[in-house]
Amino acid sequence: MAVYIIFGFYNILAYFYASYLAIAITIILPLARCTRCYYYGKVCHISWGKVASFLYPKGKEELFKENFKYSVFLYPVWMIPLLVGLLQLVRLRDLQALLIFAIYLMILFISRRFLQWHAGCKQCHQRLFCPGASSFRRKREYLASDAAAEGSAN
Repeated sequence: MAVYIIFGFYNILAYFYASYLAIAITIILPLARCTRCYYYGKVCHISWGKVASFLYPKGKEELFKENFKYSVFLYPVWMIPLLVGLLQLVRLRDLQALLIFAIYLMILFISRRFLQWHAGCKQCHQRLFCPGASSFRRKREYLASDAAAEGSAN
């Protein structure tokens, strides 16, 4: 869907984006996260733990947080189509552009909320110290503190 959005904006940009997407998924993601993850060689919520084991040697799990900073290079994978889709919506102002943008937003929301948080972080063995699960931890701490406060009030 992302390539389709960018292709509608500017053809050559779609080819550059598709190339960057291939690099991000096969090089940046596995080296920044997967090779040092608990799920290396196992099936995780996105299955890249298994794929990374075919591509790269295992790193030290203790150093998982060290390369996580390179995940910033994964942001363009979802951010560029979001911005281009918004530009298309402003530029074209038609129902088709709105529909395509809305579908992309739904896919993005579902993948971020369901796949990452519910299918990923809640089940992950590294969620307690993973920088990517910090929102999940804050939410959980918030809920736990509310439950404790409610219990002491009764």
